[in-house]
Amino acid sequence: MIQLVQWPPQQYTSFSVRGRLFEWKENEPFVSLMKDGTIDTDPKRLTPGFVNRVQRYGRQNGFNESEWELQQIYFAILQRIPLPLRSKFFKNTPSDFRTPLEDVKIHPAPVPSGFAKAAKPYAVEDQDPELPLKLARLTPDEWLALLKRWLLDDQKTRKATDVAGPAWWWAGHSVSKNPTDKTTPMHFVGLWLGTFPCRKCRISARRYIARHPIPDWAGFEGWMNTLHNHVNASKKPVLEIR
Repeated sequence: MIQLVQWPPQQYTSFSVRGRLFEWKENEPFVSLMKDGTIDTDPKRLTPGFVNRVQRYGRQNGFNESEWELQQIYFAILQRIPLPLRSKFFKNTPSDFRTPLEDVKIHPAPVPSGFAKAAKPYAVEDQDPELPLKLARLTPDEWLALLKRWLLDDQKTRKATDVAGPAWWWAGHSVSKNPTDKTTPMHFVGLWLGTFPCRKCRISARRYIARHPIPDWAGFEGWMNTLHNHVNASKKPVLEIR
């Protein structure tokens, strides 16, 4: 858990839940605490506080807790604060919480067009120059939640494979370049492929996996590249991904 040294700067404090933008109001407490020190998130009480408003909205609408949990809110704010200022507001961030910046590997293909909207709260704006880095640092589970949220927000996305397909592959390649011990490749691929927007691609991928089992993280990047080439080859000739 990230520990706050002081309230984060108000100009960087905002959070989006499925397109609903929450901004920190002037003179509003950041959180409202119970007597035992926990945050009051009871949706039946109109507890004042920026975090409370976000969490109450998530609870009342039945959204998955991973979309509005406290750590997710803290991380979204942290990403908005310029790097030179972050150490003044946050400390004690575990080394395994996020891939260290110097170790992050960004997929060389450009971020899919229009994906910034789906990538909120990681994208500050549609043309956020840091978006590739922010997305590359997501964990496999965060990628899965992001893709699922995109489908829920835009039902047409599933049918627009020329739009959604590149985003799914961008997610797969980004995860493969930044392995984690928080989950397994098998877990990620199973859920990632299950929501892949192209039915023909899903079938082709599953046939490939039957002959080429999913490896551990050490061999996952090469495996993902060959899987992508295999699926592309089943549709039309394309340049190999290296």
